[in-house]
Amino acid sequence: MNALEQYTSELNSNVFFREFSFARNKFSPEPKRQLEFADHVVWLDNLLLTFQLKERNISENTNSKKEEKWFNDNVVREATKQVRNTLGYLRDYKEIHLTNDRNHTFNIATAKLKAIDKIVLYSAHEALPIKCRNKKYHNSSSGGFIHIVHIEDYIGICETLVTPTEIHHYLSYREELINQWEKETAHIPEYALLGHFLYGDLSTAPSIESKKYLMALKDNRAEWDFTNIARIFADRMTVTSNPKDYYKIITELAKFKRTDLKLFKERFELAKDKAMKPSVSI
Repeated sequence: MNALEQYTSELNSNVFFREFSFARNKFSPEPKRQLEFADHVVWLDNLLLTFQLKERNISENTNSKKEEKWFNDNVVREATKQVRNTLGYLRDYKEIHLTNDRNHTFNIATAKLKAIDKIVLYSAHEALPIKCRNKKYHNSSSGGFIHIVHIEDYIGICETLVTPTEIHHYLSYREELINQWEKETAHIPEYALLGHFLYGDLSTAPSIESKKYLMALKDNRAEWDFTNIARIFADRMTVTSNPKDYYKIITELAKFKRTDLKLFKERFELAKDKAMKPSVSI
């Protein structure tokens, strides 16, 4: 596992919880044959996010022409082909057993998926031309729309949209926005797209000015953040005969938006306060 893979695994485990993050994704559809499903996977009920990761490690002298070639060969061609392979595995195999970051194994081929977000994450040398840095997607006749995102931009997305549901909704919105405003989105940074998402009007042309909606976002995390409790849920629960029993609970929590979490946290804190009050003896 290279540095980018390790970092992405840790980041996704924090955002999507360890229960839904899969970094060990080699499987054997038949004896003596091993395939890699994807570099990283997030599976949350009927939602699947597949990640292909490309990291540029170079110590020798380079230039923009070499970096553009690396980007086109590895990010645009190879990584998107690997995404298409992953989609083919889902179609062709009935057993794809993957182990998540809680060391629990599931057959992901049984997932009743309603949405698949396909993402290529990359880290690049500073000599990469801006036209490559601005490339935000690849459209494939067999794989559909594939997001291309620099790791620094993905970090910004995760820091802003801090629940799995919000990130999925952003990726869906991002696809629609790019398809509808291809020319306008081609030359603006990711944070402007993120700002446009927060504004939420696809009929309005995106521009660099869309960043103002991102800047206006209030950091009221204390009102709704329940993630610390959710992350230690498995460690604190009473052991049962099935260590996966609690997945139904944490899955529903992971589906919440921050507005849902705010209401849930209010009720949770109220219940906790009542439970911790000493009983009155008569």
